This record gives sequence, C-alpha cells and structure tokens, in this order.
Amino acid sequence: MSVLNDTGIRAGASAAAGGDSGYQIEKSLRFNPGDTPYLQRTFDDGDGGTKHTFSVWVKTNPATTTRQNIFTCGPYSGGTGFRVLEFHISGNEFVISTYGTGHGLCDQYSLVELRDPSAWYHFVVTFDSTESTDVDRVKFWINGSLQPASSFSSRTHPAEDSVLGWDDNDVGRIGERTTGYTGVLDGYLAEFHYIDGTALDADSFGETNATTGQWVPIEYTGGSYGTNGFYLKFDNASDLGEDSSGNGNDWTANNFSTTAGADNDQLTDSPTPFDDEGNGTGNYCTMNPLDNGTILNPGVCPVSNGNLEVGGSGSTSYYAFIIHGTQAMSSGKYYWEVLFEGTTASYRNWIGINSGPTDGDTAGVENFGEAWPEAYTYHSNVGAKINFGQHGGNAVVQSYGNSYRPDDLISVAFDADTGTIWFAKNGVWQNSATTSEIATGTTTNAAWTGLSGAFRPVVAWYFPDHKYTLNFGQRAFEYTPPTGFKGLNTYNLPDPTIADPSTHFDIAIDDGDDILTTALDLTDGADFVWIKDKDNDSIDHQLFNRINDSDMNGTPNLACNDDYTETEAGTYAAPTGDGVAWVWNAGDANVTNDASATGVGSIDSTYRANPTAGFSIVSYTGTGSAGTVAHGLNAAPQLILLKDRDATADWKVLHHKANDGSDAYYQNVFHLNTDESFTGTGNNYPWNATAPTSTVFSVNETGDADRSGSTSGTDYVAYCWSEVEGYSKFGSYTGNGDADGPFVYCGFKPNYLLFKSVSTTSHWVIYDSKRNAYNEVDLQLLTNHGNAEASFSRPVDFLSNGFKIRFSAYLNISDDTYIFAAFAESPFKYSNAR
Repeated sequence: MSVLNDTGIRAGASAAAGGDSGYQIEKSLRFNPGDTPYLQRTFDDGDGGTKHTFSVWVKTNPATTTRQNIFTCGPYSGGTGFRVLEFHISGNEFVISTYGTGHGLCDQYSLVELRDPSAWYHFVVTFDSTESTDVDRVKFWINGSLQPASSFSSRTHPAEDSVLGWDDNDVGRIGERTTGYTGVLDGYLAEFHYIDGTALDADSFGETNATTGQWVPIEYTGGSYGTNGFYLKFDNASDLGEDSSGNGNDWTANNFSTTAGADNDQLTDSPTPFDDEGNGTGNYCTMNPLDNGTILNPGVCPVSNGNLEVGGSGSTSYYAFIIHGTQAMSSGKYYWEVLFEGTTASYRNWIGINSGPTDGDTAGVENFGEAWPEAYTYHSNVGAKINFGQHGGNAVVQSYGNSYRPDDLISVAFDADTGTIWFAKNGVWQNSATTSEIATGTTTNAAWTGLSGAFRPVVAWYFPDHKYTLNFGQRAFEYTPPTGFKGLNTYNLPDPTIADPSTHFDIAIDDGDDILTTALDLTDGADFVWIKDKDNDSIDHQLFNRINDSDMNGTPNLACNDDYTETEAGTYAAPTGDGVAWVWNAGDANVTNDASATGVGSIDSTYRANPTAGFSIVSYTGTGSAGTVAHGLNAAPQLILLKDRDATADWKVLHHKANDGSDAYYQNVFHLNTDESFTGTGNNYPWNATAPTSTVFSVNETGDADRSGSTSGTDYVAYCWSEVEGYSKFGSYTGNGDADGPFVYCGFKPNYLLFKSVSTTSHWVIYDSKRNAYNEVDLQLLTNHGNAEASFSRPVDFLSNGFKIRFSAYLNISDDTYIFAAFAESPFKYSNAR
C-alpha cells in the first residue's frame, strides 16, 4: 500500500529559493515517449492574431536528440496550403516556427544547447508582428534572459502585421505534433501559460531572486488570457488538462496515468522548493543521463520515463552499466526506493551511493573498483555489501543481508550527517536493523557508518535486460521511511554557505577603457583582480591585489603568462580590445602576522582573508630557509598560486589533486606560466614536502627561483583557496577519449573553470560563463599565453550541478588525469538548468 512520507523537521529549507513572492508550483506532468502521451484541444474561432505569448517550465532528457515537441497547433500537409505554429527541442536546440499560406512565415533556430537534465528551464516565446523592427517580432527568453541574435544559427522573421499561427478550429497538441514530423517530449512540463492577443516579456512570469540572484517563477497577474488563452497547472489528477485561466479552455489528456505507482505521471517535481507538509516539494533528484555508461563505453545506459527508469536495453552485449543520480548528499537524512526488474536472475546488481567519479577506460567488471572506488553498495548476490575501493579495487564479498532478485524493491536510508547507510528489501531492513533504531541514529546494524563526502545515489548492473525504477519522493513511497528521513529534492538539501556567489567571485566584460572600473564594482570587495584583453594577441594578463596595490589601480601587477617581476610587468595598461576581469573578494582588512608574537607560522606575513569564501591573499618575504606562512583561512588551502614579486621566476602552483605516481601533491610543482606537466620529487620544490594546514602553508629555499618559495629577501604573493561546498571545487577527473566525455559533479553551476593536465604537456585553459553565456562553452583563454580568446572546437557544457567535457581529445585524452578549479554562478540548491 502506498504511503506518503511524513518527514518531520526539514533541514535546508529556504523560502528565498522559491521566489521573493513565495510563489509555489505544486505539480508537474511527466511525458514518457514510450507511452506516446500528449494533451489536445481544438481552438475556438479566430484568425490567430498578431500577438501571442507562451510561458512554460521544462525539465528534459538530453539523451533524446530527436525532435521533442512542446507545443504545436494547426494541420501540416506539406507544400502550400498548410499552417502550423510550433516550438520544440531538436538535437537539444530550441526551434520556433510558423508556416502557412497567408500566414507569417518564420523559423528561429537557437544555438543554445539545452542539455541539462538536473534542473528546470523557463522558456518564454513571444510573437508580435506589429513590431516595426523584424528581429523584435519573435523573442525568446531562457531563465529570464532574452536571447540575442548571436544565439541563433538562423532566423527568418514574419512579415510586419502578418497573422501568426493557426486559424479557427485548428487542433493543438502539447507534447507531440498534430501531424507531420513525429517527436514526443521526453521530460516534464509545469506552469504552462498561453496569452492570446498580448505580447509580454519574461518578467510577467518570473523574477530575479534578491537573495540568490537566480530566476524564479512568480504568479501571473497580467490580465486577460484572451479568447484562446489557457493556464495549465497539471494539479487536478482527474483532469490533467484543466484550464485555470478562467476561460475554460481545457485540454484532453491522452496516455497519461495518475494511478499510484511507478507509472504515475503527475509528480511533485517542481521549480519551486517549499514545505508541502509532507515530503517537501522542489526540484527532485533523477538519474543523470550525462553521467552514465559502462566500464568500456560512456553514455550507453538507456534512461527513460522522466529519467527515473534506467536499463532494459534489450541488448545482448554484457557490460557493467553504471549511472548516478543528479543530486549529492553531504548532510541531512534521505530515503529513496529502487524497484529492480528483469528476466535474468542475476547476481551482478549493485544499489547504493558513490562519492567519486566513474572514470573511463577501465576494462571489465572484475576491475569495477578501479573505476568506482568510493561506492558503497548492496549487492544482489546473497545480499552482500561491497565497497570496491576498500579493497584496493578488488570487490570482496562481505556478509550483510538477503539476496534480491527481479521484482524486489530496495529501500535506501542514508544519514549523511553521520555517514550511515541502511538497506531494506521489500520493506524489511537488512542485518536485523529496525525502523526505530534507524530513526534514532543507532548504527549497530547499519551497512556502513562513518562515511564522509558528498554522495550521490548510484545503481549498476551487468545484464542488459535488467531495469531499475527509482523514486526519490516525486510520488508516494511504497514503504514508510524512518522518521526524520526525507526525499531527495532541493527543498530538503541544506542551505549553502554562500547563497549568491557573485558577492565573493564575479566576472566582468567591458571595453578596454572601462574594464578596470567595471571590475572594481563587482563582489562585496574587489580585492584580487585578474584582467585580460580577450580580443588581441600578445597582450599580457594583469593580476593585482589590495595588499600590494592598495588603490587598486592595477599598479603594481604581475603577468601570469610570464616570469616577470612587478617592475618588468610595468604599470597597468588598459586593454585595446574588450577586456575580461575575474574578481575575488578577500575580506574586509589586511592582517599583519608577527609570527614570533602569534605563534602562527615562522615567517612574518600580511594576509587578507575571506574564510567564508575560502580565499586569502598573502604577502611575505623569504628568509632563505624553510618555513611556514600564515594564510588566515581556518582551513587547509587546496589551491595556491605563488609568485616572486621582485625576482624573475615562474609562478608556482599547488593543487591538492595533482598527485603524480608515488609523489604527493606537495612534493611537486606546476608553473602557471608554462605548459609543463607535473614534475619533480622530494624536497626540491617550494612546499617543503609538507601539506598545508588550517593555519599555514610551508615553503622552502631550493637554490632555484623557479622552484623556491623562500629565497632570502625576495617578496612573494600567494593566492590561497580552500573548497566551500556549493561555491568552489578543486578536483580532478580522468579522460575517457570520447566525445561523450566525463561528467564532473561540483554541487553548483560553474561560472569559471581552469583546467590543466597532470599527465602531459598542455596549456592552462580558462572557460567562463560570461564569455560563453550559453552552452556550448568553447572560448578559451590560456594563463600561459597572451593570446586572444579563441574557439578550437573543444567544448564544455556548464550545468546546474557541474560540467561535462564534450570532445574527445585535449582536455579528455584517454587515461590522462586533469586538475581543475571551479567557482560557482549558483549553488545547485538554487540553480536553474543551463
């Protein structure tokens, strides 16, 4: 019997995430192509008019690259004498079209790649043929941003004052085309408005949240919907197409189910997180089609039914299929259910959690652990529990509970606060655990406890006919969760430390004369500014900070593309072309640390620290001996950029994921101004073969300025960062050599990414979301060159919860290790799809 999850106290609730108005969208409607679902109605008499506005929230499956129809109206018969108005997603790009004899002809093909399955998009399409300027007659907004002409591959505009779309008594469909080209929507719709006879902007349906800086829904209060207008909330289970505009323009629902269970298409997955006095409502976890594959081949796991069904391919090839959820858990208590189906009674099935990536080219299921080292799973064979990484990559069977087979339902309860996980089979908690002891936090009979990290749900299997159906709380659970455990959605995720990252890191683009002034207006204090002329070659980067340049006029500065001293770098020079500025906030004041008086470190220093954002600037003078320097972060730095200010020497880089064989990351060095690979061993490097601590980092004198951090009398500046969940990430990934490259979970939508190969000679590459406002992101700047920005067809997708490599070489060479630094535009809890 299905029951609702009453979860009690909810951590991480944030009214701001749902909009300043507190507006709530209660339901969404799932479209599963396998069911051929659609909504249909016949429009009343009329000539189509010259003005129309559509607004809808969409959550999609980018694995479906064929046409996904959102809205169509009018017959399609080819040639002349036909008419249709439609907008759809084709090849992950948005297309707006009207056709017809005597009607306004237009085609608008967007270049924006809509490949983010982990959050919601807001689309607004406006037609207004009365506009005198042709480019204003069709407008398209994504998440409140009006798409510029540069975001379209081609545009044909309707003639001025032409009648758009349909005539009287035309049939309209949502989720499928009326006639002609086929293509069913694969995803979810919510809050669908059509305003007949009025052309409106996106701000009639949404607003920028004052706390998070993200686009959120608001109640439409703009007046009449017009003759054929409608408002679909999908909140009436007995009438999914009920019109709530007051017009009574209801739609007939076809091939949807509202019956309790896995086939129920009316779900609580919503772009607005709020307390529904049950399980909480928000953007729910699904399985991630961008983070799936086999040990040998990425991206081949079938994903369907709103990304909640995986597997069941019918293939005869046997691989180790792996797929992760879209959301990670680092604190809080969560519950979800997994129905295992298939015709083969297999012992090779895994259900659990994983805090690491699934790396590419490891061969064979026996080497599963090498690709999956941080997974904790319940195995179908005799109910074993397996942590692959715990045994050096070799899966060792550990006794736990009962085996499970097709048609068994597995429940997972995960207490991320204590790192404890339990599994149930058909409502019976394994290893003699009880619901009451799970609720009170008794860990005696748990599968594991004491786990740490950000874990995502994961399933894996070997036989291709096997299928998993997951439920994270979008619909009623089959069994009652332990008290205090809740579904996995953005309402229940904890509030991030930093709600609006732009107060601590931001990016500016402006003409060269104005870029410095624009940069200094960013964040709550522009304390470290990095400027590059993005239009011209052979122009140095310019980096300066508020300790060494108290007036922040750009002098003195250093060039990260060379080994110059401050004197050699010279005074600030405004870019002659457009400039880009990356800006960090380092707190409110400089702190002078007398090491002998404070006992912190052994070398005196001045630092300016912003522990909330994990960033500090440190200035000190080398002593000619090994020593330690205070950084002010209260956490160990995971990325340090170190430069001699008055000595010609390379930039030194410490990155905590840059291990090279047996040498720890602090036993080696990168140079930010060169393309060298990660080289060297032992103490002959600037970090004195010592890891940073929460108070100091270590430096050494080696006799080589390019590898020293404490040359006597030399002034140094160090930029230090430590990770802040939801704001910054300093990690690594392994290339798979495939155009369907690695997905990297960050827990936020990136604003800035810096990449470097550990394994091979390669450039330091910077991507950001201001120079590429939409996917694909492919405009590169190099820290070790003064070149202008350029695209080399090496795209990356920035996503609501991380990023995905979209090419098969360069930053994705098979088996090469890459380090990265990422800073957020928005924490995932508040992110829209990108």
